[in-house]
Amino acid sequence: MFESYPDVHYSFVRTIKPYVISATIAMLPLGLILDLAVWRYRHLAPWIVYFEIFGGIINGFTPYDYGGFMSLLVFITLAIVFVSLANDPGP
Repeated sequence: MFESYPDVHYSFVRTIKPYVISATIAMLPLGLILDLAVWRYRHLAPWIVYFEIFGGIINGFTPYDYGGFMSLLVFITLAIVFVSLANDPGP
């Protein structure tokens, strides 16, 4: 499946794949709980960014081709949304 990527250490990928899948599955309900908590308590909004960054780190252990810098584009989009909507600029 990953043999088309010449610089990937396949033994590492095969070893860590079950852990990455388990972490990704565990993050789904945690993300829903976090979204509901932020919906009720807006001061928890920065944790969404931390959660998404953690998800990016976990998914970074898989050698999928994201086409250029797709992960960076997603992070920039999340940062823009966070800065523009989640922060309270004050008076």
